[in-house]
Amino acid sequence: MYRLPSEEKAHKEEIGALILSIIIIIAGIGGMIYTKRLSLEYKNSTDVRTMDALVYSCKQTDEKDDETEGSEEPDSQESSEDTEEDSAENAEEQDNAIADALEKAAKDEDKFEEELAEAEKEQDEEEASIHID
Repeated sequence: MYRLPSEEKAHKEEIGALILSIIIIIAGIGGMIYTKRLSLEYKNSTDVRTMDALVYSCKQTDEKDDETEGSEEPDSQESSEDTEEDSAENAEEQDNAIADALEKAAKDEDKFEEELAEAEKEQDEEEASIHID
């Protein structure tokens, strides 16, 4: 059968490599099947979770470290007057920012609806042009 003991060892190594490669191929195919099955389960799932949210306020802040600014406190009377003016300005800026955001959202929604209508029209034209023979 074998002329030399080294030929027998080489033959065993070749068979081992062949068996190992077959096992790896089977594992890969099994992994693909498993992934496909999970994908189908996810697509067919009825467990849909949604969350609706409403933004009541939007505020932009510039936070600074108190230690870097110094520990001196300004006069409390001047501070309260400045704070009231700042808060009125901030409220107005916030109202303007919200109004701008709402206008932009409305424009984006209109643009999306136009693009959707155009895409549906193109799809209808393609379906009408397809003839089954």
